[in-house]
Amino acid sequence: MDAAPKRVYVDMAAISSTCSRGVERECHVDVVLVRPRRCRVGAYGLTHLAVQVQSKKKPVSVVQPVHSSYVVSENHKYVDVEVTRTRHSTSPPSSVDVAFVSSTGSPFIDFHFQEERTLTWQPDGNATQTFRVYVRPNHEHVPNDTVYLTFVNPEHMQLPAQAPMVEVVILNANDSESVAERNMTQSAAFRQRIMPWLSEVKDMHAAQRLLEAWNAYPVEEGEVVIARGRVPRFLAIVAEGTFSIEAPIFGQQRTRKARKGDLVSFFSAVKRTNSSTEVKAMTKGLLLVLDHHVFHLHNKSAHQDIYKVLKHEFLRQTIMGDGRRFPVVMVPGFMSTQLEAWKRKDCNGVDIEIMDQVWLSLEQMMQTITVDRYCWLECLALGINQTDDTCKVRAGSGIAAIRELNANIRGITTIFRSILTFLAEKWGYDSQSLIAMPYDWRLSPDMLQRRDKFFSTFKAKVEMAVAVNEAPAVLIAHSLGNQVILEFFAWLEKEFPKSFLKWTEKHIIAYYGIAPAFRGATQAVVADLIGDNMGLPVTNYQARVFGSTVGSSPWMFPVSVRTPTAAEWTCSHPYCGEGATTLRLRRPHTLDELKTRRAVLNEYETMCQAAQWHTPLDQPEVEQADTSDIRAFLSANGTDETGGIEEGGWPRYLINITLGNGTELVFGVNDLRTGKLFQDLARYGNDSHAQRVADTIRHFYTNKEISSPLDRLPTRPPIKHVAIVYGVNRNTPYAIHATQTKGTDELTLTNQVLEMQNGELSSGNNASNSLRCSGDGTVPYASLSWVHAWHLSQSVSIVRNQQTVQPFFDHAFSEYTPEQVSRVIDTVIPEHTVFDSDKHGYRTTVVEVEGLEHRDAVRTTFTTELIDNLMQDLVQVIVHDATSDVELLQRGVKDIEQPPATTTKAVTKHLRSLLAEHKHDETALQRITDVIAFLEDKH
Repeated sequence: MDAAPKRVYVDMAAISSTCSRGVERECHVDVVLVRPRRCRVGAYGLTHLAVQVQSKKKPVSVVQPVHSSYVVSENHKYVDVEVTRTRHSTSPPSSVDVAFVSSTGSPFIDFHFQEERTLTWQPDGNATQTFRVYVRPNHEHVPNDTVYLTFVNPEHMQLPAQAPMVEVVILNANDSESVAERNMTQSAAFRQRIMPWLSEVKDMHAAQRLLEAWNAYPVEEGEVVIARGRVPRFLAIVAEGTFSIEAPIFGQQRTRKARKGDLVSFFSAVKRTNSSTEVKAMTKGLLLVLDHHVFHLHNKSAHQDIYKVLKHEFLRQTIMGDGRRFPVVMVPGFMSTQLEAWKRKDCNGVDIEIMDQVWLSLEQMMQTITVDRYCWLECLALGINQTDDTCKVRAGSGIAAIRELNANIRGITTIFRSILTFLAEKWGYDSQSLIAMPYDWRLSPDMLQRRDKFFSTFKAKVEMAVAVNEAPAVLIAHSLGNQVILEFFAWLEKEFPKSFLKWTEKHIIAYYGIAPAFRGATQAVVADLIGDNMGLPVTNYQARVFGSTVGSSPWMFPVSVRTPTAAEWTCSHPYCGEGATTLRLRRPHTLDELKTRRAVLNEYETMCQAAQWHTPLDQPEVEQADTSDIRAFLSANGTDETGGIEEGGWPRYLINITLGNGTELVFGVNDLRTGKLFQDLARYGNDSHAQRVADTIRHFYTNKEISSPLDRLPTRPPIKHVAIVYGVNRNTPYAIHATQTKGTDELTLTNQVLEMQNGELSSGNNASNSLRCSGDGTVPYASLSWVHAWHLSQSVSIVRNQQTVQPFFDHAFSEYTPEQVSRVIDTVIPEHTVFDSDKHGYRTTVVEVEGLEHRDAVRTTFTTELIDNLMQDLVQVIVHDATSDVELLQRGVKDIEQPPATTTKAVTKHLRSLLAEHKHDETALQRITDVIAFLEDKH
């Protein structure tokens, strides 16, 4: 070596490598020294170096199935698929999901998987994990079924270049034990015992096929059938064992037990019933399972909607299994409550004894025809100022008082029997959950409370029913009963101004009105002027004498249906309805307006056509052509030839009376409200019965010391769910012409104008009521359709349902084959139109049914089925909803139910302060904003 060091050079060359671009693990590079300059590389001319390269990425595992194929007999119940990773990892926990690829069988019928489908490895945990596939011994794997699985979504681990596939082969078993089990679970008798509700399927072919479609599904103790957050796609009924169902019931998470015959799961089509529900086997058991695809095929081929039967049963079991149900409070209509005598009265024939039924008594009616014409009606009549006269008569009590008027004369005297029977049979109701509210229908609303304390009793009964059943109540009313309910809320607000909203939200969840007459009916005037014996064995004049003593008659007189202004349409809560805006729905529409509103309505057809979209009503009004007025079938003094139609449907000249001396008197709806009609008839016609009616109006309806329903617009009550159903397009009394017999106070009907289909009037000359429909045979359409003002949004869904026919197949000898059909009985579902709107969970539904008669509306099958559907909606929306839609209204607005004008600004300021508190809750923000707008508009 030289004394002074010199610079030397050598090159390095790689001869092999285990590294590649993007390496994720350690690798090695073999290097040699070549081309030395001014030096040597070794004794053999070659120097070898090994270089270790450390990856910047942490090493990961690779997932692999231990076996690619598994074979299992169906009697083994399940098979565990083993999955491993190639090496332990120092990285965070790694995981992979097991995914179903395909099969020759049906999921949930032939097999199913454990609910947790993610396999997770801890850094230092076992290398092998297991995934369980459950097998159902249905003995129908012909010859075998194969299930294919794979792995997806790896976290902190890798999948092989070729995705691994696992095959599970299910072998059919035919041993004697399996055959015995199959014979037991597949026998029709066994399944019929488990599913008695299938008797509701009138199509026997469909019922028989459905019985055969279920498959047995064994479960082990502790096995979770439906996990929280999972949406089932199958029906499951308990055949053996006990299961626990944990679900939100009436806003609280509750657990109930399911036993033989109980439905434990339903299709995801039932909204809000699956998100927080868990079904778990408490013991070893057996389920009968039906896949939704299979059910769809059966339902499609049936002559009946089987889905409706199953859905009803599932929802019924939901509340019945919890031991609670919505108590139903029923309020009958005019003359629809039994009346009893509480004071003895002597008659020429059979005397009226204490506790005898006076209305409706077959014995007393027959006596009226034979030996004593006056005793019965005198007992029913009220004295001066609605006091007791010769008899003391009071309303009956209990369900029997509203079931029918006379148990010996069913049919025409039936009131709520059909609804009561339906609720008892289909929903399991009894005397604890069915609450009758009979009342003395002869009294004015003021006297109902003053004499009988009716509204106080109403409140107490509702509170008791809610406490016993642990659920809010549903109100059902017919005819005048609807006005009674509105009067109850008016009384409640007057007596409890600070708490009536909170009381209503707690105690009443829904109100279903049948054939209401919120703006009165012409027929009520006919009864007080001429008399209406309604087919009873009395004369019209006798009926008129009795009717003049009835204090409730003016309550049913026609009242102005003029479209209210914004200032007139006010109430103490933000859910009273849109008022004039949605009242347009009852008016006829031009074709241009229809296009603007996107509603397929035809002014030349009877009613609106099907339009399954929202109809915005906030569009500008389209100018309407002048409606033909009623030509004067009334030759009234001082009136023109055409008379006129009040805006909204009442004729300008409603009543025309020709006195015995030839004098003509003409009256409108305002003359009825003030009592002028009866005052003039008493004065100029010397009519004492008219004077009695005039006195009743003066003392009990126009008296300023009494809150009269005739002075208030019928606004929507603050109830969450409101549904009204009534009939349309029947010939209905609209306006009348009466003539007084000379020298007497008896009047006869000379002429009357009927409201007919399409709103046409029988007076001819193309006259119309300016609306698109006629009434229900008793109440004109202008009065029935007032509920359109109750819609809560300017966007109203309108759906037209055409008349449909459901065949009922009667089979001979119980042989369910096509050859054994002995007859087909058709059930006709009438044409009807549904108007629906909602606002923050509050909902208004109006159903107009073609040809439905006023009295029949309470006992027809259509009404009971409608109530059934509405009850199902309640179970879906309310029972399974864990939060109250009006919780904020209670908490933040409870002090402003009737805010004085001087405090409105302070209350609004308080509400605005809540906006920041609820800034992340869009629903709460919207509700607060609505209440603020409501207060600002009101004040």
